[in-house]
Amino acid sequence: MKTYLLIPVLALLAPTAWALPLSFDNTLINLVGGVNLDDRANSALLMNNFAESNPPANLPFSGESLAISDSGSIAFAFAGAADAGSLITTTEIAMDLLGIDQFASADATAQFSGNFTTLTGATRLILDFENIATSAGANATTLTELFFSIANSNNDILLMENFAFPGIGGLQQTIERTFALATGMSATLELALFSVTTSDFGGMASQLATVNFQLETVATQAVPEPSSLLLAGLGLWGIAVRRRDMLHRV
Repeated sequence: MKTYLLIPVLALLAPTAWALPLSFDNTLINLVGGVNLDDRANSALLMNNFAESNPPANLPFSGESLAISDSGSIAFAFAGAADAGSLITTTEIAMDLLGIDQFASADATAQFSGNFTTLTGATRLILDFENIATSAGANATTLTELFFSIANSNNDILLMENFAFPGIGGLQQTIERTFALATGMSATLELALFSVTTSDFGGMASQLATVNFQLETVATQAVPEPSSLLLAGLGLWGIAVRRRDMLHRV
């Protein structure tokens, strides 16, 4: 046995970790939103709302609202779910200059709720978020919010955070959170993606927000103490040396 064979032996003692996607026991997705176009020039208030709710067996699905005034001003809202791990919201407004007395707003919310059972003591939530917002006009505004929470079966909150993204521009962000819950325990993930856009006469604004999410079971293999690794290495090295000396005496 050569002493350099000790290197792969020690490599096997190095710490290893693994992560496995965790599936939901049951889920529910709600989509709500609407548009308001204040068309005071024609003495009318245009409104249109939507509310959709489906389990993932019926995905993909979506809801949308649209309002168009006589002068050509448009307000549009859309919320959808491509699959059980993806939500999208879109809001858009285009105000015609002729509608000087007009003001519009559009909002859309996609909500996800899913129950799951832990496989190990540590579970990781991963959110891949993207938002693209544009606007033109002094009074055109955009805002996207991302909310998530995780609670155990006793309704004890393990995680709860809210992120707000006002203004224009593009943003991509990955959010990772790890939480501890005993193996075999049940918990619920609540997630909401909200967008709202407003503008008055002559303004234009739009935004597209998406979030992809998943849960992962995380486990780390037991790692020996550094002193234990050193002693094991020295022991193997000593055995190799003694065996070499014995072979040379033969």
